[in-house]
Amino acid sequence: MADISVLNIPEAIPECNAFLTGNRPALRHFIKKGPYFITPLENLLFLTGLALTWSSDYTTNIKDKIPEKSQTMNEQAKIELFDNPRPQRDYCITIRCPEFTSVCPRTGQPDFGQIIIEYCPDKSCIELKSLKFYMQSYRNKGIFYEALTNDILDDLVGACRPRWMKVTSRFRPRGGITTEIVAEYKAASPEAKRNKS
Repeated sequence: MADISVLNIPEAIPECNAFLTGNRPALRHFIKKGPYFITPLENLLFLTGLALTWSSDYTTNIKDKIPEKSQTMNEQAKIELFDNPRPQRDYCITIRCPEFTSVCPRTGQPDFGQIIIEYCPDKSCIELKSLKFYMQSYRNKGIFYEALTNDILDDLVGACRPRWMKVTSRFRPRGGITTEIVAEYKAASPEAKRNKS
């Protein structure tokens, strides 16, 4: 019989489930042990109240897959940038995040939607991996659609200082109602800056 390890990882559940999204081999068996997860050391097991086992080909060390508390998705990720390769030209970048998730602050239920970011870069462009982690930071955050749309716009504008940016959020129906929010930013023209000064 394989060695057994007992782990208490309730704080890591959202991150573990996120890891599972792209790794769904055939399930072998279920083990339930309250808030604990019982696992053979050569396998990785977890899924909110249930433990699932599968081939060790999908994992090397369970500790490598469970983030430290300081790395949980509740923390705001830093948005990284890179130099605009054509700063002398106006052009539009469109980024779609079709699997955006947040939490309804009233019901505590998850909200699923799509975030579309369109912008004309100035000196810097947004690096996509850091943007992915930034978007994931909303996964466990209780926030209204209107607030998160404007927060995303403010954070991205503050990071990359674009010439123009628009953030559109479209959420799946809840109670037969769909919601779409559009927030837009436009940098002041050089003439307007001169007149203001």
